[in-house]
Amino acid sequence: MQRPHCKGICEQYKARKPTSGGRYASGQVRCQVCEIYLIPDGAKDGKCRCCNYNVRSKPRNKLYKEKYHDAPKIKPGRPNRKVENRSNTKKKLLNANLFVTLEPCTHYGKTEPCVKQITKEKIKKVYYSIPDIDIRTANKSKKILRKKKIIVNIGLNKNNIKNFYRFYYKNKKKKLPYITCKLAVSKDGFIKNTRNKNITNYFSRKISHILRAKNDAILISVKTLIDDNPLLTCRINGIEKFSPIRIILDKDLTIPISSKIVLTSKKYKTIIFYNKKRSKKIKILKKKGIRLIYSILDKDKKFNLNKIFKKIYQLNLSRLLIEGGYTLTKYIIDNYHLDEFYLFRTGDILGSNGKINVNNILNKINRLSKNKRSIISNLKKDKLFNYKF
Repeated sequence: MQRPHCKGICEQYKARKPTSGGRYASGQVRCQVCEIYLIPDGAKDGKCRCCNYNVRSKPRNKLYKEKYHDAPKIKPGRPNRKVENRSNTKKKLLNANLFVTLEPCTHYGKTEPCVKQITKEKIKKVYYSIPDIDIRTANKSKKILRKKKIIVNIGLNKNNIKNFYRFYYKNKKKKLPYITCKLAVSKDGFIKNTRNKNITNYFSRKISHILRAKNDAILISVKTLIDDNPLLTCRINGIEKFSPIRIILDKDLTIPISSKIVLTSKKYKTIIFYNKKRSKKIKILKKKGIRLIYSILDKDKKFNLNKIFKKIYQLNLSRLLIEGGYTLTKYIIDNYHLDEFYLFRTGDILGSNGKINVNNILNKINRLSKNKRSIISNLKKDKLFNYKF
């Protein structure tokens, strides 16, 4: 009998670590041959879809068994919205027209495939804007539906919908977070004012907090932390709970214990990527509730940001906002990691009071971006520009 071996198919069913609860409690299974945790759809009849070897659905360690039985079982995701909506209505859909943004799914997950429900209800026409890039579904639904003599139309409002799903496309294609950078500059291109801590006005700062609330995590370098001592939270009434997870790049662990981020780390989740093993500092930071992740350096003795971004995505953080200074922002733009850029430009000329000119960065952004638009002009003297790449 041929020994089971990994064929690489399991990668498309790889499960990400749940934010709360254990893997088995959340419905994940493990294949010992492929050495990987799989989503429930990655196994069929108790066997791995990749190597056809029996998967494990419960822990074998006694301690973890007790934790598994005591832990509340977490459902592995929400029900399919189309199926969920259908289950809440008794109206017949015979000969109805169905309009959806994304291609209806063809694979089993928590619920049965959308295409199965569509054919069961005898819907006459299906309109969807863009195909799904998930390989389990991509361009398969139209063939299945047309075989059942259901009319399929693709491309309705395609451009707007594709822009809406830009985060999902980046996550699925590259297994990386959608990366957004933000800079605030004076009219003459400076990012620091020697006379005043803030360059932008009150209204621009409020928009910055809304940007933070829209992202899963926010990243800065330790240099920015030491220079500015920021809090990196969302401080607008009603959306404080949407403050992003704070991520610090600090290879030598030079972060001051007295910094605002360390002092508030038990209230707001904080992660530090480091390289130098300073055991005393590590113990102190861990007691403060900070998660520390060791990361190797490249030949230039700098962090390999691509590996760090992959790790961030593995932590279930799909949208990342970078509020770094000149060095970090320039590195990200030069290495083509950027997806979107927000520029807050004030109407003030700093002249001799200005520090760190970024006009070279702004010129490169203008060359590389696919489009530029002014979003909000009613910020008094400030203006906000958005660039997409």
